[in-house]
Amino acid sequence: MQKRAVVCGFGSNNEISFPNIQEAHKRIQGILHRTPVLKSSSISKMAGHERELFFKCELFQKAGSFKPRGALNAVILAENDADEKGRKLQNVITQSSGNMGQAVAWVCQNRGLTAHVVMPNDSAQCKMDAVAGYGANIILCEPTIEARNKATEKAQEELGAKYVHPHQDPHVVCGQGTVGLELVEQVREMTGGMDMDAVLVPVGGGGLCSGVAVAVKAMSPGTKVIGVEPEMASSAKPSREAGNLISMNSLPNTLADGLRVSVGPITWPIMRDVVDDVVTVSEAQIQDTLKLVVSRMKLAIEPSAAVALAAALYSEDIKKKEGLHRIGVILCGGNVDMSRLSNLLSS
Repeated sequence: MQKRAVVCGFGSNNEISFPNIQEAHKRIQGILHRTPVLKSSSISKMAGHERELFFKCELFQKAGSFKPRGALNAVILAENDADEKGRKLQNVITQSSGNMGQAVAWVCQNRGLTAHVVMPNDSAQCKMDAVAGYGANIILCEPTIEARNKATEKAQEELGAKYVHPHQDPHVVCGQGTVGLELVEQVREMTGGMDMDAVLVPVGGGGLCSGVAVAVKAMSPGTKVIGVEPEMASSAKPSREAGNLISMNSLPNTLADGLRVSVGPITWPIMRDVVDDVVTVSEAQIQDTLKLVVSRMKLAIEPSAAVALAAALYSEDIKKKEGLHRIGVILCGGNVDMSRLSNLLSS
């Protein structure tokens, strides 16, 4: 695919840019974790081609996923904006099947705000329990994109709340980009200054992958950024093939429930122009990879977090790429119901 100029500007303070990712990193430091990067020699051998895998473990982040990075950055900036206008931010709303809901709930609890989370009524019980446990008000809706949007708009208007979109918000994307900033730094620390040849990133709405792509390309231009989607929940890959944004009309039934959303208008230009490739993995590959990570690395990841590694192990497109020796793999979260995890491991 021919690369075009990146179109991601929303004004100097609202653009998805590396300087704004650096500023986001400064805001969240001391509040959120610099999550560890781990290695597994046995899993690296399974990837073949003398590859060395570096696992960025976002399951160890506050609220169990990378999502608080973007949520905290967006909320702090919203608080600053309200203060400048002589108002006080009180209510924050988001829509989420779990991880962004937990992130916004945790951030609001941390900052003395009230969180409201619109969740599909088929969301994992452990995620609903966690959102409620952080003190958020849960608003249930039917598991369709239309129902989520309508419920969010209605509640936002009634509450006068600040809406923090899970992925179509430049402040959120810049916060998520701090994952890539840290990963580049940590791999250099671990290898005596070497850069990765590629980074594999799970893709749902594209917030994580877009932010990581902007950060990684600024710090290490030669590193390939490859998005990974479940075959059953793919919007970025067909969009890139068609040359225009294609959205899913319903919530797909994939094990990777955190990726049941489409790339949107804010993340699409970066997914199109900056990300090097997008590949897909099957449901069986996701499940087998989850089992592998639990058994070999002893990490209780959620299915969405298995997607990137599944590509390293099974994707023919990845296997055919030459020169990929040091590969970053983002394990995006660990919010999985224990009974569901048990079923996935035993089936």
